[in-house]
Amino acid sequence: MIALAASDSAHADTYRVRDYTPGVLGEDGSSWAKAFNTIQEALDRAEAHDGDDIIFVARSAPGTAWKPGLTIGAWGALPSGQPLPVQFSTFTIKPGVLSGHVNLRGGFAYDANGGADDWLATNPPTVLSGDLDGNDVAPTGFATVAALGINGLNAYHVVSVLDVDDNTVIDDFVIERGNVAQQPAPENMVDQRGGGGVLLTSTAQGPPGGLFTPGIAQPVIQNCTIQLNAGRRGGGFLATRTKPAASAEEPLPTVKLRNCTVRANLGLEYGGGIRVENGGIDVADSLIVDNTAQTYGGGAYVTAIPDTLPPVAQRASAKFVHCTIANNVSGASGAGIYWCNLTTRTSSIILDSSIIALNGSGPSDQTSQFSGEYVTATISHCAFPITFASSHIYSSEIFDVQDPYFDHADINTPVLNRTYHVHPCSPIRDRGEPIAANLPLDGKDVNHNDITMELLPDRIFIARILDSDSVIGARTDIGALEHTDTRCLGDANVDGIVDAADLALLLGAWNSPPQSTSPPPCDIAYATNPPTACLCVDWDRDGLIGATDLAVLLGAWGNLCAPWNPQLPGNMMQSGGEESEEAIEPEMTPTDLAWLFDFSSTDELAEWLGTLTPEARLEVLSMLGGS
Repeated sequence: MIALAASDSAHADTYRVRDYTPGVLGEDGSSWAKAFNTIQEALDRAEAHDGDDIIFVARSAPGTAWKPGLTIGAWGALPSGQPLPVQFSTFTIKPGVLSGHVNLRGGFAYDANGGADDWLATNPPTVLSGDLDGNDVAPTGFATVAALGINGLNAYHVVSVLDVDDNTVIDDFVIERGNVAQQPAPENMVDQRGGGGVLLTSTAQGPPGGLFTPGIAQPVIQNCTIQLNAGRRGGGFLATRTKPAASAEEPLPTVKLRNCTVRANLGLEYGGGIRVENGGIDVADSLIVDNTAQTYGGGAYVTAIPDTLPPVAQRASAKFVHCTIANNVSGASGAGIYWCNLTTRTSSIILDSSIIALNGSGPSDQTSQFSGEYVTATISHCAFPITFASSHIYSSEIFDVQDPYFDHADINTPVLNRTYHVHPCSPIRDRGEPIAANLPLDGKDVNHNDITMELLPDRIFIARILDSDSVIGARTDIGALEHTDTRCLGDANVDGIVDAADLALLLGAWNSPPQSTSPPPCDIAYATNPPTACLCVDWDRDGLIGATDLAVLLGAWGNLCAPWNPQLPGNMMQSGGEESEEAIEPEMTPTDLAWLFDFSSTDELAEWLGTLTPEARLEVLSMLGGS
């Protein structure tokens, strides 16, 4: 258990919210016994306060979710004087008086009853749902256009965040089932009709006669899942402002997402998961997966709007560090990420230590993963398909990866159950940022351990920089997830023992020296799906299977370790567990074999074997039980 402290501000208050029948003590949020019965009550109290307040929100009763109350949100009263439709129900987060701030934290037990303010990483997050009448089709939500007309009455925006800065933290919530895609033509409201899950904007009015907002909310959103929402432009998440900047040097307002999942959201136009307009977004250690846009930017869409800004201020920016952006779909290019209308001089797109793969109808095409207009992306330590010469700035290593070999993330796995861990042989392991000083810090304490100067952990709180695949030199894994499961050197089929079955896989993949000028068949960029067995025997990662790899296997002969679990994805390497159980007991060890041929080590033996014909090599190694 981790005790959460409120802000150090002298005027800070802590409020609690839980779903229960109010008692007779008077609910003021000061304890779990006197907790508020609705989230909006606590938000309204914090808005009226001048301190940096914190609100603890328990889960609702099992099988239920918190539903927003009828609040005006970002738009003020309708000019027509008509009653506000129930779809305007939203959780509204605003600054307190005198620029006070709010920390909204979920994940507390639903039956919190007056004990300490303890938060457990194992607690499920608190669910905020826009399904007002409780009839959405579970679990698909708005993941498809067909669902829009059958799910019934839904809030336009589940959460509306207005005017706040980065001292406001939204932590540990599932935000789902908002639907602004079917909102009528706007009446004194933001015209983009996006952000079914989360809308970040400003309450201030824009130019005379216009509908535009001059500011943008800049909270830190962490440990949150934004899923099953729909919008026209930005199905899950929309950060928007439409304001002429004073100069090209004006700092861009920037929203931070830390350790979040944005999945299964739908955009009827531009931006399925995330859309950012005329501002910036900084995303780290997050999954952006399985989102759909009808046009561009299935995962994320970053834009400046040219009709409303002078060219000098026509800019927006995005940074993705240790993110997994996969299985997103769009009707055109940039199914993973798309950016447009940005001026080269003042905008930036940065991709670092991220997987951008399997997006779009052409998952082997780089433009299906990320593309845009004018601005050049700066890319380092990333894994994605590289299919043509590009003007992008490759500032450090990049890896030509068509398929990272995710576990349980294919079409046969329900969307909400997809893990996006990768197979132990995936080449994205230990290929990310190798320098700790270049990694983001956990500035808002995502893992609630009261340490804000440590490195930001991965999506599920595993520490970064782990050596998980026995490759010399510990580095981070590319993507949102660090992997702690290890495999033995030489264990090609990851069944937990280095034996004849592994030797058979290596010999079957032998291709050194290469027989032609074609790309090495073990290169991840050209591997098949299911992947070729050589991906698990290329120990030196040079794309060739030869004497060096054989030396590793022979030197590790007989090693025992825990077999990898779960099952290999896509029936990878059919010659796995069963064959290893039936392997012939070797007549001698590799050391014995080296001695027999008068070599001082198995490395020397392997080097010599590499010079033999395949037939001669097989004959010698058959003495170990190989085939």
